[in-house]
Amino acid sequence: MHSETAALFRLMYDMIAGARKKDDSIGCTIAWYTTLINENMSFVRYATADKMLIDIRLRILYHYHDVNGKCVHYLRIISGTLKGRRLASFKGRSVRPTSDRVREALFNILPVVWEGKTVLDLFAGTGALGIEALSRGASHVIFVEHDPHAHRVLEKNIALLDLTGRCTLVKLSAADGIRLVKRTQLHWDVIFLDPPYDMQLADRTLALLAERDMIGTGGVIVVEHHVRERLCDAYGQLIMSDQRMYGKTGISFFVSREPAL
Repeated sequence: MHSETAALFRLMYDMIAGARKKDDSIGCTIAWYTTLINENMSFVRYATADKMLIDIRLRILYHYHDVNGKCVHYLRIISGTLKGRRLASFKGRSVRPTSDRVREALFNILPVVWEGKTVLDLFAGTGALGIEALSRGASHVIFVEHDPHAHRVLEKNIALLDLTGRCTLVKLSAADGIRLVKRTQLHWDVIFLDPPYDMQLADRTLALLAERDMIGTGGVIVVEHHVRERLCDAYGQLIMSDQRMYGKTGISFFVSREPAL
């Protein structure tokens, strides 16, 4: 088994060296290395060492990279028909996936019966928020995401979970996406807004949503933002109904102001 062991370590070395070239994240490299050690160092599970090496290659190719060789992390679906299923994700300058803990807290706070609800997921990233809504019974989600890497991972998640018939993917900026979808539907039940931090995109997008009158009575807009980013208490007919803080992450909820009698 000495030659097979040597081959395994050569493969591991090559993969880790490649990780350093493709991604500067030390955490990413450690995650790959740990996975290889924990899941693939036992020869007992395989008839031959060659089969083990093939399995390692497949795991790395399909589970730890996207199509561009970016480092892929995983999120899980919290509840519903897809509970426990994993979502591919990655971190980049324009993509910051909502953590499982914050996503679970967010959905626990939302006073929504999801069956039949329509959802607009802006700055959708890998689709974690919209897919969670679909798992809980939402009828249709429109995902708006213009980052090419995130869009590819989003497409992969939708396909793997067999959700193609219940969602629409729009490869546009949030502002252009809002203008486009407003032509097809007057109001939405839930709008998720999860822009990159420290770019004041949440403030500008809320103003645009208020201007376009995107939610009706009973609808809610959920905004994820950095705790340093201060949002207004109101944007036109939209008023902040709740706000929670989780470490560096803030979650703000906006509803439509009740019309005056």
